[in-house]
Amino acid sequence: MTTHDFKRNSFDNCVYFKKNCNGSSVYLLLYVDNILIVVKDKVEIRKVKPQLSKGFVIKDLGAAKKILKIEILKYKKACKLFNMQSAKSVSTPLAAQFILSSALSPQSDDEIDYMPHVRYSSAVGSLMCAMVYSNPYLSYAISAVSRYMANPGKEIWKAIQWIFIYLRGTTDVCLQCP
Repeated sequence: MTTHDFKRNSFDNCVYFKKNCNGSSVYLLLYVDNILIVVKDKVEIRKVKPQLSKGFVIKDLGAAKKILKIEILKYKKACKLFNMQSAKSVSTPLAAQFILSSALSPQSDDEIDYMPHVRYSSAVGSLMCAMVYSNPYLSYAISAVSRYMANPGKEIWKAIQWIFIYLRGTTDVCLQCP
Protein backbone atom coordinates (compact mmCIF):
# COMPACT_ATOMS: atom_id res chain seq x y z
CA MET A 1 0.00 0.00 0.00
CA THR A 2 2.84 2.34 0.81
CA THR A 3 4.12 2.05 -2.78
CA HIS A 4 0.93 3.85 -3.85
CA ASP A 5 1.48 6.72 -1.36
CA PHE A 6 -0.91 5.31 1.24
CA LYS A 7 0.09 5.78 4.87
CA ARG A 8 -0.70 3.27 7.58
CA ASN A 9 -2.91 4.56 10.38
CA SER A 10 -0.94 4.62 13.62
CA PHE A 11 -3.92 3.35 15.64
CA ASP A 12 -5.03 0.53 13.35
CA ASN A 13 -2.63 -1.39 11.11
CA CYS A 14 -5.50 -2.44 8.84
CA VAL A 15 -6.34 1.13 7.82
CA TYR A 16 -4.43 3.03 5.17
CA PHE A 17 -5.15 6.55 3.97
CA LYS A 18 -4.01 9.01 1.36
CA LYS A 19 -4.70 12.72 0.96
CA ASN A 20 -4.93 13.71 -2.68
CA CYS A 21 -3.68 17.01 -4.06
CA ASN A 22 -7.32 18.16 -4.47
CA GLY A 23 -7.86 17.75 -0.70
CA SER A 24 -9.95 14.57 -0.90
CA SER A 25 -9.05 11.52 1.16
CA VAL A 26 -9.03 7.84 0.25
CA TYR A 27 -9.19 5.20 2.98
CA LEU A 28 -8.42 1.52 2.51
CA LEU A 29 -9.80 -0.79 5.18
CA LEU A 30 -8.07 -4.17 5.03
CA TYR A 31 -9.16 -7.43 6.59
CA VAL A 32 -7.41 -10.65 5.54
CA ASP A 33 -7.93 -10.61 1.75
CA ASN A 34 -10.68 -7.99 1.61
CA ILE A 35 -10.27 -4.29 0.92
CA LEU A 36 -12.97 -1.70 1.44
CA ILE A 37 -12.29 1.59 -0.34
CA VAL A 38 -13.88 4.55 1.43
CA VAL A 39 -14.17 7.89 -0.38
CA LYS A 40 -16.61 10.78 -0.65
CA ASP A 41 -16.49 10.79 -4.45
CA LYS A 42 -16.81 7.61 -6.52
CA VAL A 43 -14.37 9.06 -9.06
CA GLU A 44 -11.62 8.40 -6.52
CA ILE A 45 -12.49 4.69 -6.50
CA ARG A 46 -12.01 4.54 -10.27
CA LYS A 47 -8.53 6.04 -9.78
CA VAL A 48 -7.47 3.73 -6.94
CA LYS A 49 -8.60 0.38 -8.36
CA PRO A 50 -6.16 0.39 -11.30
CA GLN A 51 -3.32 1.27 -8.92
CA LEU A 52 -4.20 -1.64 -6.64
CA SER A 53 -4.60 -4.08 -9.53
CA LYS A 54 -0.96 -3.48 -10.51
CA GLY A 55 0.20 -5.12 -7.28
CA PHE A 56 -2.71 -7.43 -6.43
CA VAL A 57 -5.24 -9.63 -8.14
CA ILE A 58 -8.50 -7.87 -7.32
CA LYS A 59 -12.12 -8.77 -7.84
CA ASP A 60 -14.67 -5.96 -7.66
CA LEU A 61 -17.69 -7.10 -5.65
CA GLY A 62 -19.53 -3.80 -6.10
CA ALA A 63 -20.79 -1.52 -3.38
CA ALA A 64 -20.20 -2.92 0.10
CA LYS A 65 -23.28 -3.87 2.10
CA LYS A 66 -21.50 -5.26 5.18
CA ILE A 67 -18.05 -5.34 6.68
CA LEU A 68 -17.12 -7.65 9.56
CA LYS A 69 -20.84 -8.50 9.94
CA ILE A 70 -21.72 -4.82 10.45
CA GLU A 71 -24.30 -3.54 8.01
CA ILE A 72 -23.26 -0.38 6.24
CA LEU A 73 -26.08 2.10 6.64
CA LYS A 74 -26.49 4.58 3.86
CA TYR A 75 -28.29 7.69 5.05
CA LYS A 76 -29.59 8.52 1.60
CA LYS A 77 -31.09 5.06 1.22
CA ALA A 78 -32.78 5.26 4.63
CA CYS A 79 -34.12 8.74 3.87
CA LYS A 80 -35.49 7.50 0.54
CA LEU A 81 -37.11 4.50 2.20
CA PHE A 82 -39.12 6.84 4.43
CA ASN A 83 -39.76 9.47 1.72
CA MET A 84 -37.45 12.12 3.18
CA GLN A 85 -35.01 12.39 0.26
CA SER A 86 -36.21 15.75 -1.04
CA ALA A 87 -36.87 17.51 2.27
CA LYS A 88 -34.73 20.52 3.14
CA SER A 89 -32.26 19.67 5.89
CA VAL A 90 -32.56 21.03 9.44
CA SER A 91 -29.83 21.91 11.94
CA THR A 92 -30.97 20.00 15.05
CA PRO A 93 -31.90 16.33 15.59
CA LEU A 94 -35.10 17.28 17.42
CA ALA A 95 -36.51 20.79 17.53
CA ALA A 96 -37.92 22.41 20.66
CA GLN A 97 -41.33 22.47 18.97
CA PHE A 98 -41.64 18.72 19.55
CA ILE A 99 -42.99 18.27 23.05
CA LEU A 100 -43.61 14.55 23.03
CA SER A 101 -45.97 12.85 25.45
CA SER A 102 -48.37 9.92 25.59
CA ALA A 103 -51.16 12.45 25.06
CA LEU A 104 -50.01 12.50 21.42
CA SER A 105 -51.03 8.87 20.93
CA PRO A 106 -53.81 8.38 18.37
CA GLN A 107 -57.13 9.82 19.58
CA SER A 108 -59.35 10.31 16.54
CA ASP A 109 -60.67 7.47 14.39
CA ASP A 110 -58.74 8.84 11.41
CA GLU A 111 -55.47 8.78 13.30
CA ILE A 112 -56.18 5.34 14.77
CA ASP A 113 -56.77 4.06 11.21
CA TYR A 114 -53.73 5.90 9.78
CA MET A 115 -50.96 4.96 12.21
CA PRO A 116 -50.90 1.16 11.62
CA HIS A 117 -49.85 1.93 8.02
CA VAL A 118 -46.85 4.00 9.18
CA ARG A 119 -43.59 2.06 9.43
CA TYR A 120 -42.75 3.65 12.78
CA SER A 121 -40.78 0.73 14.26
CA SER A 122 -38.71 0.32 11.09
CA ALA A 123 -37.97 4.04 11.04
CA VAL A 124 -36.85 4.03 14.68
CA GLY A 125 -34.69 0.96 13.99
CA SER A 126 -33.00 2.63 11.03
CA LEU A 127 -32.31 5.72 13.10
CA MET A 128 -30.90 3.59 15.93
CA CYS A 129 -28.44 2.00 13.50
CA ALA A 130 -27.34 5.44 12.37
CA MET A 131 -26.93 6.51 15.98
CA VAL A 132 -24.97 3.47 17.16
CA TYR A 133 -22.65 3.11 14.19
CA SER A 134 -21.98 6.65 13.14
CA ASN A 135 -23.94 9.52 14.63
CA PRO A 136 -24.16 9.67 18.44
CA TYR A 137 -25.74 13.14 18.24
CA LEU A 138 -29.02 11.35 17.58
CA SER A 139 -29.12 9.69 21.03
CA TYR A 140 -31.50 12.05 22.81
CA ALA A 141 -33.87 12.44 19.87
CA ILE A 142 -34.13 8.70 19.28
CA SER A 143 -34.61 7.91 22.96
CA ALA A 144 -37.42 10.49 23.02
CA VAL A 145 -39.32 8.99 20.07
CA SER A 146 -38.59 5.39 21.14
CA ARG A 147 -40.75 5.81 24.23
CA TYR A 148 -43.87 5.74 22.06
CA MET A 149 -43.19 2.57 20.06
CA ALA A 150 -46.35 0.88 21.32
CA ASN A 151 -48.76 3.64 20.33
CA PRO A 152 -47.24 6.49 18.28
CA GLY A 153 -49.40 9.28 16.95
CA LYS A 154 -49.04 11.57 13.93
CA GLU A 155 -47.21 14.27 15.90
CA ILE A 156 -44.67 11.73 17.13
CA TRP A 157 -44.30 10.48 13.54
CA LYS A 158 -43.54 14.08 12.53
CA ALA A 159 -40.69 14.05 15.06
CA ILE A 160 -39.31 10.90 13.38
CA GLN A 161 -39.52 12.63 10.01
CA TRP A 162 -37.67 15.61 11.46
CA ILE A 163 -34.84 13.33 12.62
CA PHE A 164 -34.55 11.82 9.13
CA ILE A 165 -34.42 15.30 7.64
CA TYR A 166 -31.65 16.22 10.09
CA LEU A 167 -29.82 13.01 9.20
CA ARG A 168 -30.09 13.80 5.50
CA GLY A 169 -28.12 17.01 6.08
CA THR A 170 -25.39 15.33 8.13
CA THR A 171 -23.92 12.81 5.71
CA ASP A 172 -20.47 14.11 6.67
CA VAL A 173 -20.97 13.50 10.42
CA CYS A 174 -19.69 10.19 11.76
CA LEU A 175 -17.67 8.49 14.46
CA GLN A 176 -14.04 8.85 13.54
CA CYS A 177 -10.75 7.58 14.88
CA PRO A 178 -7.91 10.11 14.87
